[in-house]
Amino acid sequence: MRWPWSRALIAIGVAAFAWRLSFLLRLMRSILFGDLYSDAAIFWTWSGRIMRGELPHPAPFFFGPIYAYGLAVARQLAGRRIESILVVQCLLGAITCVLLTDTVRRVTSRRAALVVGMLLALNPMLVFFDAQVLMESLLLALQALLIWIIAASSGGRLSAPRSLMAGILIGLMAEGRSLFLVLLIPLLALIARANAGRRGRLLAAAAAVLGTALVTVFSLAHNIRAGAGWLPYTYSFGYNLYVGNHAGASGTFATITGTSDITVDSTRIGADWGSADGRDYIFSTTGRRLGPRESSSHWAALATHYVRAEPASALRGLGMRLLMLWNHHEYPQIENADEFRTVCGPLGLPILGGFGGLAILALIGLGDAWNSGATARWLIANLGLLTIGTAVFFVTDRYRCHLIPATAALSAWGIERVWTSLRERIVPRGAIAGALAALLVVFAPLPYVHGARYEWSLNADLGARWLKRDPGRASSYFANAIALERSEKVRWRDNDEGRLERATVYSGYAEALRRSGEVDAAANYLAAAAGLAPESARIQAEWAAMSKRMQGAGGMTERAWAAAQRNQFAAAESLFALAVATDPHQPDAWAALVRLRIQRADVAGADSALSMAGQAGLGGASLVAHRALVAAARGDRESARMLLAQVPPGAASDPLLSSVIQATRQLLQRPPSPASR
Repeated sequence: MRWPWSRALIAIGVAAFAWRLSFLLRLMRSILFGDLYSDAAIFWTWSGRIMRGELPHPAPFFFGPIYAYGLAVARQLAGRRIESILVVQCLLGAITCVLLTDTVRRVTSRRAALVVGMLLALNPMLVFFDAQVLMESLLLALQALLIWIIAASSGGRLSAPRSLMAGILIGLMAEGRSLFLVLLIPLLALIARANAGRRGRLLAAAAAVLGTALVTVFSLAHNIRAGAGWLPYTYSFGYNLYVGNHAGASGTFATITGTSDITVDSTRIGADWGSADGRDYIFSTTGRRLGPRESSSHWAALATHYVRAEPASALRGLGMRLLMLWNHHEYPQIENADEFRTVCGPLGLPILGGFGGLAILALIGLGDAWNSGATARWLIANLGLLTIGTAVFFVTDRYRCHLIPATAALSAWGIERVWTSLRERIVPRGAIAGALAALLVVFAPLPYVHGARYEWSLNADLGARWLKRDPGRASSYFANAIALERSEKVRWRDNDEGRLERATVYSGYAEALRRSGEVDAAANYLAAAAGLAPESARIQAEWAAMSKRMQGAGGMTERAWAAAQRNQFAAAESLFALAVATDPHQPDAWAALVRLRIQRADVAGADSALSMAGQAGLGGASLVAHRALVAAARGDRESARMLLAQVPPGAASDPLLSSVIQATRQLLQRPPSPASR
């Protein structure tokens, strides 16, 4: 007896959600959880400002806005913690699997649908993106819903209400990435082919266009208000076009702004996107202060010039990107799925459950799908346009994942072809040709991050993450990365991106060494970083600050930290005292004096130093924690406990503050002295 189909769908959904939740729990116990970088930091900060009532952004959109606004709604309803949002996305990912599973059942068979459903439930990249604060989870769910609406129509015939809904979904996806607007073309072609009667076709087509236009009005009106003119979505077109179309382009994302910082400053989203769209770099190198649309035109003109000057090279690049999109390798941009797999365990079913397995099945059954009707041809057109549209720019895992929904639906015909061939023991020539072509494309030996280069990037990233919590552990990872580099196992391309990557590791290692008291070594690595990345404002500022400290009072401060690291506390206290006497505007040095004086039971001296630390700028959790320490040393237990309660829980992730809190608690555990009873 077969289960009712509704129960089978529930089972697929539960399995998909359970697996995603299990990965999320593993992720939450790792060093990879909680740190938001680049686009993820942008969206999180942006959504927070929306929640505070800052609905309109002051600048035209460079990033698609739909995820920021959706994230604000989710944070308001489900909770403001990152883990709460990721649980919601895991549920959304499970719904995506259910929608695509039911789509396959409607266009082929229940058998193929169950296979596709389980492959999607365990698809590594779908699981990965459901656990990221990025727009992919939301966009994939919208894609799945669009495909389901088309498949649920009768033979591809769309009524005006269904066409309106399909148009709205395309508009919503375009608010994330404007490339999705191309999906309106196969939708209108499907309506023209499948709908009966001229009036019915016109009504459905008008409804589809109206649906997309209704959503587009939001971003268009915003961009007009922000001074960008009739810009329907975002002004990132030119920037993204040049990333993929310039001399030396690798096919995936690469920096096009020299060695200037590629990390986006999320605090600037209240003003403009100048640090993300290349305008700051254009100004620093040309002196031209461009507006948002002008910057997009600037990058587009450079890309156009390259294509015209080097047509053969540009065409080879396009062909390479087409292969990359259908290859089994993933090309990371924000986060690397391989790193998450290394640190947290399996993401899903390897090979067969990844894009490569779905791609092989889809290509095997492509001929059967084409001959099966209007809906399947719409899926093929959908997939083809997304492939070509993406290849015009560049390839990353974040872009390629949007080929998964249509590929998964088309893989059903491949599953049926394989099943029929096994049952009848006859393999048609077309299926053999499709399988060979699929294997050649999917397993073509393309360049990707692996071997020593992957080990370098893994150590570099883990070093950066540990730097916030444990400088000693961060140092070991940075040292591993630098050892790999110097062993010449890693082949570096002599370009700005490679130099900036190495400089970022050197500066991170320098910070870890400085915080560990190895000042001279830190200065050497930071000098090397500054030499590699002359356009990095962050690294140059760090090097200038360290040079100044080494020459003046800060030199004594650095030596004081080094003495403290060697447990030479008397020398450290003396050096800190000299440093603040020369330059009193050093809150961290005053705070160090507080701790050293408490250590030798000089409570009055510690209290005096704490007062000076506050005047020098010590504040927030650090000031509260040090006040608690002094109160506990003075014997004022009630005040110490009240102050400890005011320290935010997250402060414990800072090793220095954690040690202050621990020292305070140890003082509170001692029996009270007779004088304090």
